[in-house]
Amino acid sequence: MTYNEQIKQERISLGLKQSEVADAAGCTQGMVSKVENGTLPPSMELLERIASGVGLSLQITLTYK
Repeated sequence: MTYNEQIKQERISLGLKQSEVADAAGCTQGMVSKVENGTLPPSMELLERIASGVGLSLQITLTYK
């Protein structure tokens, strides 16, 4: 499982909307969507903020393949 799939799966399992994760991460809903779909390679900072927004640590997110 890739980091973007893991983030999306966790968000859905928590019943969160992309906009709610975006608010927690300090970015736009569009950015969360693009990261989840793999069309926007995020910076490490953005990836950390989005992962944190769904309750994941960056270390856990990056260990998935």
